[in-house]
Amino acid sequence: MLEKLQSVLAEQHSEAFGTSTTLTLIPGQEQYDLPEDMLEGAGLLLVEHKFDSQYYRKLNKVSMAERSDGSEYDPKNYVRKGRKIYLRPIPTRGSDDELRIEYI
Repeated sequence: MLEKLQSVLAEQHSEAFGTSTTLTLIPGQEQYDLPEDMLEGAGLLLVEHKFDSQYYRKLNKVSMAERSDGSEYDPKNYVRKGRKIYLRPIPTRGSDDELRIEYI
């Protein structure tokens, strides 16, 4: 019950409760851990891919069935499954690419 109340409050007032983190992308790695302090039920507000050291692109949330390999080297979509996030296409660039995650 308490977790449900926290989730509703956080969703309605995400600007007050939200925080962000960055993850360094590893070429060829599809799966990344989400922050431990993120709310289980709601949590993700925004997922962006930082590339070329300065540009950000918002990633689209899709289901496991909708994800595809694609032929591009930059992630365009993500799937959230529990405390993991899966990127598609799988990143193939260098280590200066990042994932910026805003969450509650």
